[in-house]
Amino acid sequence: MKKFQRSSLAIALLLVSLVGLSAAQAPVRRVVIKAGQLLDVKAGQTLQDQAIVIENDKIVSVGPFSNANTTNATVIDLSHATVLPG
Repeated sequence: MKKFQRSSLAIALLLVSLVGLSAAQAPVRRVVIKAGQLLDVKAGQTLQDQAIVIENDKIVSVGPFSNANTTNATVIDLSHATVLPG
């Protein structure tokens, strides 16, 4: 019975390792939202032609669209809209 438990444990550890390895090598999912206007509530102003860069469901940067790297990214064009936080 101990041999079976050791084998089961070894298989479980192997599977956990493989899952962790595949998660570590998963490609970055990148989305760039092009906002015609973006409300900056901290500064109390509306910014023009902004890009919100999202990688794997997390905002990583906000700034001028002309500076955004759109390589291998899905671009959502909201250039005729105002984007609000929240």
